Amino acid sequence: MTGFLSLGSNLGDRLENIKTGLQFFRCERDIQILAESGVYESPSMYAEGPAFLNVAIKIRTSLDAVDLLDCCQRVEIASGRAKIRRKNTPRTLDVDIIYLDRVRMDSEKLTIPHPKRLERAFVILPILEIEPNFIDSQTGEFLRNINFNEQKCVMLETVQ
Repeated sequence: MTGFLSLGSNLGDRLENIKTGLQFFRCERDIQILAESGVYESPSMYAEGPAFLNVAIKIRTSLDAVDLLDCCQRVEIASGRAKIRRKNTPRTLDVDIIYLDRVRMDSEKLTIPHPKRLERAFVILPILEIEPNFIDSQTGEFLRNINFNEQKCVMLETVQ
């Protein structure tokens, strides 16, 4: 299966946190990174604290959705995120599954596609950098047609 993950950080050395997370994914035998976006910066939408840096990666994986979520959570913890997870708080690394092929699921543990993806420029713009003609698997619409109104999200650099 192929999919898109979003990595974000707004605590500590944000860029280094993302690089560390990417390195952990590169070491996962069941995940292959096919493409990486540049680094985008956006204000914190819900959490108090500094602005977020965000990156999208396109992956190929043999893992099912729940096992992929477990892997993402292991990467977050290995990258310094606290094991106790509170919603909408600053974090060293946050990894979200945005899309996974045409998988659609809504459980207590996981919703795919990510339920807030279409509201977040910092999620969609990096995906569009990788795949400009991507079509949302739930709406059937091109992501490039989404209007983010006043949301601030700027590309800063590429990840080295």
